[in-house]
Amino acid sequence: MTQRFYLLAASQVTANVGFVLYTMAVTFYIKENTGSTALASMITMTSLLARFLSGLSVPLLARYV
Repeated sequence: MTQRFYLLAASQVTANVGFVLYTMAVTFYIKENTGSTALASMITMTSLLARFLSGLSVPLLARYV
């Protein structure tokens, strides 16, 4: 494996860890300020739904580019 692969892998890992920490911080903030577990869980659900829909739509859009 080349150095470029390891740099790419490291950047992907760093971005994913950053996203997880950010999501946890926002979820914790909402839970602490509202006291609602259901509302706090909507942060993760919204993120999951957005990633799912973008994963479905990108191949459809790429066909026309």
